[in-house]
Amino acid sequence: MMASYQQRPGTRWVEVVDDNQQRLTPPQYQAFQQAIAQVKERLHQVLSRPTPQRQGRFDLNTFVDSLYADFVHAEQGSETDVGQTAWWITRYLADQLLELQQLEQARSRM
Repeated sequence: MMASYQQRPGTRWVEVVDDNQQRLTPPQYQAFQQAIAQVKERLHQVLSRPTPQRQGRFDLNTFVDSLYADFVHAEQGSETDVGQTAWWITRYLADQLLELQQLEQARSRM
């Protein structure tokens, strides 16, 4: 007799998404809400810190890259995931702004 195979539930969000689940279970939903709250808190912690005044032209790309250590500073375990996720969100938004800026510059040259 063959034992039925039961798939182990995903332990990371990427596994939940890769399993093509259409809905989250109540515990998954609660964990997802908690993860969002943790990422929002880390974004607030890092981005609300005062930064020293800079002279000359501001480079958003370099500035966002310089925040990486602040997002993941000496964290361990799931806190590292929180910091990395918050940094990637910031990196993504900065990339979108830089792309928009390039499009606007190209449009103004036409």
